[in-house]
Amino acid sequence: MTKEDDQGSQSEQTAPEIALQSWVPITPSFVRMTIQEYTGRAYEEWYTGWREGAMERSNAYFDRIGNIATIQIVESRSVENDYNYRCAEYVFHTRRGETWALEDNQGEGREFWADSHQFLLSHGYSLIDLPQPGDIIAYGRLDRTNPDIKRGYYQHFGIYEGDGRVTSKFDMGHVFNHPWALVPLQYGDTVAFFRKSPQPKQ
Repeated sequence: MTKEDDQGSQSEQTAPEIALQSWVPITPSFVRMTIQEYTGRAYEEWYTGWREGAMERSNAYFDRIGNIATIQIVESRSVENDYNYRCAEYVFHTRRGETWALEDNQGEGREFWADSHQFLLSHGYSLIDLPQPGDIIAYGRLDRTNPDIKRGYYQHFGIYEGDGRVTSKFDMGHVFNHPWALVPLQYGDTVAFFRKSPQPKQ
């Protein structure tokens, strides 16, 4: 199957690393709207899983995201198995080995999503300005209630791989490698970066 080269301009599909830092805005684009449409339709099919072929159609919409130019599927997943395995479980447990991010650790999971920013700070992560490969990228919206404090409300997480690219899991779908700015619209309009602070030697 060929890549869908008509999904917006080339400038939309690439995300230069220059000026990539915490709180840089992510603007809406045709490609982001396309990804949003595919994830939305995948959810619609998943919600009607009792219908014959619904799960296959849901997976097929996530497949279509992988057919967009500059986006690659790095791990194929199935919506039938991944209701409790999403972006945070992939990033923090699979990639970072954090036990609090286990699928069945619902207590800390709820605490994490209630205030991800403070949760990460209290679990050894630091908010950083300029990212390096391996740092956590958090997608969401800037909290504007206090202009003197930079913090966000996050909807999605990934691993920054360098060269303007990120590996992340889109909801119940596949794990993708993608330009940092090409995510569904629902994930927000800004990003922040976190790095695990070195642990003192015992």
